[in-house]
Amino acid sequence: MNVLFYRRFNLIWSTLHSVREILLTLLATMDVENDDIDNTGLVVTEYLTNLIRHSEGEDEAVTLVIGRTLNSIKIELIDPTSYFHPTTSKDQHTDLSDGELREGGMGLALIEHYFPDFRYFEKHGKNHFSFALPLKKVKNRVVIIDDEHASLQLVNAYLERDYDCHAFTDEHQAYQYLMAHNVDLLLIDMNLNAMLADEFISNIKQLSHLNNIGIVVISGDGSRETMLKAHLCGVDDYLVKPVKKEQLEIVCERVKSRCVSRSVNISKGELAAHKDKFELGALSAISFGNVAAGSGGDVLVSVNKQDHSYVFFGDVMGHGESANRVALQLKGYILGLLHCPFDSLADFVNGLAKSLPNQDFMQQSLVTFIALEISERHISLINAGHPLPIVLSQQQIVANIGNSQPLLGLDRGYEYHSECYQLEHGHSLVMATDGLFENHENCFELQQLVEAINTANISAIGTDLSQLWYKCLPRLSKEIDDSSLLVLN
Repeated sequence: MNVLFYRRFNLIWSTLHSVREILLTLLATMDVENDDIDNTGLVVTEYLTNLIRHSEGEDEAVTLVIGRTLNSIKIELIDPTSYFHPTTSKDQHTDLSDGELREGGMGLALIEHYFPDFRYFEKHGKNHFSFALPLKKVKNRVVIIDDEHASLQLVNAYLERDYDCHAFTDEHQAYQYLMAHNVDLLLIDMNLNAMLADEFISNIKQLSHLNNIGIVVISGDGSRETMLKAHLCGVDDYLVKPVKKEQLEIVCERVKSRCVSRSVNISKGELAAHKDKFELGALSAISFGNVAAGSGGDVLVSVNKQDHSYVFFGDVMGHGESANRVALQLKGYILGLLHCPFDSLADFVNGLAKSLPNQDFMQQSLVTFIALEISERHISLINAGHPLPIVLSQQQIVANIGNSQPLLGLDRGYEYHSECYQLEHGHSLVMATDGLFENHENCFELQQLVEAINTANISAIGTDLSQLWYKCLPRLSKEIDDSSLLVLN
């Protein structure tokens, strides 16, 4: 088995989102049916949810392994916990290697339904849960650009059996095709007719839907200067003509694997730096989704200053890596402002409104957000274009609170003002980003969140907020935007 991904995670709630994000990112690049992606999301979410609920803590961990065989993708979760232990009796022997899970109430029927050939066994004190996804026979799409017709035909002939090849002698026609299609590999000659190859590659890297395309240069120029120039453009490999078929096939497979690894390269330090539970004075907070995992374009910054706590919960326009770059810079900027002196929450937000639109990293982006000042259970709130928060009691939805004020930068003369509320004992304040609604079909604004709350066990929300987030999760293949949930108790 060729291992594509291997990483250890703490058994905390942010891990659930991180693992789902990794599975979606990786499986979307593989030849796997959407139904199998969705079923994987259901099964892994069910398995991890139960592990986290029963074993949550920094000292417990789970390892995710994703591998590829000739005909399938293998998903494996390895953990040292005792939760999924076998039931045994004096007169009944249980063989762990028989592939059966025996813990009741953990979705065993769901796992058996979607992946009846799953395996579950104990080895060296660790539990191994795994299942396989069959690969569909879909060829990776390759664009080949070379103004030498004979060379173009030869490379196309080498690859056409195993790849969906699209060959061009004109780079402008090739660029039009690349703008309109998802492409896995680009094979390009450094000596184009009209456009410089490095300029062409730079333009391709600006196309967001091709941010993980593999690029291989095939050139008759093997000089060190030209090869260095190509690598400075960010290409993945360089071949000198004439190219042999076996050599080309090996390079293409290597670049494909490298791109897959790159697409799920989430650093351990980044994951460890984000916590999903924290204190805000007298209130406790828990976050789910992108803000808990520290990925995507959603932003959460909190600061405790003497007897007041401040929270900035926002959503940067866009999603994925490009939005994450803006979000990281915005987090640093907000954190710096929160540590500077200001008289009130309105003073902070109005200062932010004057300065943030002038920052270089925000020139092409907008952000919706909720800013909070918390003292005991008293909350001052400013909502700048964000979905309205919801107040929950243990029995029902109490109300939406606050009013939406303009987005930053849309009205330079607008003065933001805060609204004050008191969070009653036993109540929760629930805030979500737009992605939570956009990931669900036929849903507008708060309807989906209200429906999720209504179908969750409201009486248990005060003690088990994971139920609320679990109800909000979309089908894995339908996640089209970053989504986060923040709850204050």
